[in-house]
Amino acid sequence: MHYKILGSLQLPNLFDHIKKEAQHLFEINKTKPGVVAPSIQSRAHLAYLKNPSLIRTFRRSIFPLGFDDEISVYNHQLFITPPGDGFEIHKDGFTKKSALNILIQGSEFDWTRWYSDDLVETQYGGKITMATPDNSTGNRYSRNIGNLPNYPEMPYTDQLTGIKSGTVYLVNTDVYHSFYNNGNDYRIVLQTNFTGNPSIEQLLLKIQKTGLLNID
Repeated sequence: MHYKILGSLQLPNLFDHIKKEAQHLFEINKTKPGVVAPSIQSRAHLAYLKNPSLIRTFRRSIFPLGFDDEISVYNHQLFITPPGDGFEIHKDGFTKKSALNILIQGSEFDWTRWYSDDLVETQYGGKITMATPDNSTGNRYSRNIGNLPNYPEMPYTDQLTGIKSGTVYLVNTDVYHSFYNNGNDYRIVLQTNFTGNPSIEQLLLKIQKTGLLNID
């Protein structure tokens, strides 16, 4: 399973606050090339959500009481991508397997694509150019394939596209994937990571058991 759409979250006031925070973090981080762009082939910005009030409001809006157990919320990060840009083929983290994404702002023409290891590593000769663990969490940085700049033209095994702002979905981050912003505005995705490093199947089973709040 590469992805699973869970439904739609329509909380415009919360989304407005997240967009403002994304803009604020974008302005701060764009002066730090080593942090902002893992390679010269991408202008996608990644920023960790650290505003305590916003984090608290978001968690209370989507995660029910008692959600945290052996699989609990670890952190939140924002992916901020300019129009006409994306992020090269990669696997998230050092060992990270899955995450929960919410499209805060984006176009129905944007896409996320998944690729087989054989295609990337053998057929196209992809080489991992960055693999930096964050202690033992496996939830930071990524395993980037930096020598395949023409990834939008490459064949792929699966694609997620046509989704609207507010869409909540799980993603398999342990399979090579990339994303691209085909819209006219910044693409903003809020990603939630979890302790225990669950697979997408394990995370889906947990959510089916506990449910999520405000999801239509």
